[in-house]
Amino acid sequence: MTIVFQRATRRRVKIKMLLKGPTGSGKTYGALHVADGLAPGKIVLLDSEHDRSEFYADVVPFDRAPLEEHTPKSYIAHIRAAVDAGYEVIIVDSLSHCWMNVLERKDAYDKANPRSNQWTNWGLFGAEWDELMRTILEVPAHIICTARSKMAHEQVEQGGRKQVVKLGLAPQLRDNTEYEFAICFDVEQTTDRRHPAQVSKDNTNLLSEPGKVWDLADGAVPALIRKWMETAREVERPLPETQQSIDDALLALPEELQAKSRRRVAQYKQQGFPEAKAQEVLAQLQVMIAGKSTKPATPHAAAAPSETAPTPVVDSAPMAPPAMHDAEPEPASSPESSALAEAERYTVMVGQEQKALGSMTTKALEKLRPMAAERERTDLVANIDVVLTARRQAFASNLSVTVDASAAASQSPSAAFENAVAQHVARLGAPSYAAAGRTTLPFPAGQYQLQMLNTACLQRQRRSGRIHVEQAAAIDAVLDYRSANPFDPAVIQVEETLAPDEVPHAGVNSRFD
Repeated sequence: MTIVFQRATRRRVKIKMLLKGPTGSGKTYGALHVADGLAPGKIVLLDSEHDRSEFYADVVPFDRAPLEEHTPKSYIAHIRAAVDAGYEVIIVDSLSHCWMNVLERKDAYDKANPRSNQWTNWGLFGAEWDELMRTILEVPAHIICTARSKMAHEQVEQGGRKQVVKLGLAPQLRDNTEYEFAICFDVEQTTDRRHPAQVSKDNTNLLSEPGKVWDLADGAVPALIRKWMETAREVERPLPETQQSIDDALLALPEELQAKSRRRVAQYKQQGFPEAKAQEVLAQLQVMIAGKSTKPATPHAAAAPSETAPTPVVDSAPMAPPAMHDAEPEPASSPESSALAEAERYTVMVGQEQKALGSMTTKALEKLRPMAAERERTDLVANIDVVLTARRQAFASNLSVTVDASAAASQSPSAAFENAVAQHVARLGAPSYAAAGRTTLPFPAGQYQLQMLNTACLQRQRRSGRIHVEQAAAIDAVLDYRSANPFDPAVIQVEETLAPDEVPHAGVNSRFD
């Protein structure tokens, strides 16, 4: 895996802002004034508030589009359409409606499937929200989102008279959503025509003066942001004709690849998209249109994985030991191998999820063992000991093949392992992508080829300490290839699959509360 270090520079990024406050506090009005200060005449408002944005049509010139469906998918489609139409500021009013839609559909699903696991059901709906947040953060446009806050009331004195005002509490969003934005304002409700707001988060350090109350309608906030952006390095862009060719190529892609390719191009635009890189991306898109893969041709290359969870190459028990080893595995019929396989299949309840011991990291097992001993779970302790002993023996065996024992003794296990990987690659050379992709990793459901696993899964396995040097070198080769070929259709497709270690599996013989 190639790691590149470079000097950090402040790029002219697009601002992602969240305005949260109680109903009637002026979030929409304030958002329009901030947007008008950032890019006048190039504003679109996505309206889920029953066309109430039209009340401000005489205040700030803007275009609008109603959000008739409040699903994350609908929000994403509207945001991408706005970017394609050339708008520079997109106001999402309100993000709370989308989150309430997710909660309502999750609740309905739980009631319709009473025997399902309500905790793991979040995987079905939380992923939609995560995709919406990725879209908001990645698109090359300023985005201002509004969110309703839960309300409380307090009597305060204003202008010598006592008034009852609404106080915004926690926003009606998924927990910690506000941390995704660069700037967050808490908008206050007042009885005058001001629109005061206090900063709760500011990555730019422009607005975070302690105790400062900003008026979102007076133009000061966007003026500071514009000045700050002007001093940043311009994000590189391709020539207009090249960008137009890329847009045309994206439209010509098959529907199943178009959305994923658009997301990748949007990421490049956000981070910097020089002409040379744009030409490279255009060439890859043209290859995809022609129906050819950029993947190196090989007579042994496996078929691209499907959009569903990958099918295991081997679906038989017992599972292969996940510990690092270079020696040939013992026959399945040997007592030692059978005992290890049985121990690795032994399941335990960790939090709200049932996990097999073989799928847990060594560090997690070492932390779990004293807890099990304290609760006198002798069966669990015995199985943990079997797994840990096998891994330690395999680790020692692996290092003795490639690393001098005295040198390994002076290093941490992780450093010794990385040294072993480096020596292995130096001795044999990095594996080809085709060979690396056919390398398998064991999971509770069976053996899976690396080319069938998404990048996040490969990175988790690489860090787990439960692989041997050949597998580590193969994972590095696959990750390097994917980094260099992000528009390979097989790469795009496999990134959308659910990895085996992300699929909840039922326990067979244990519960650990």
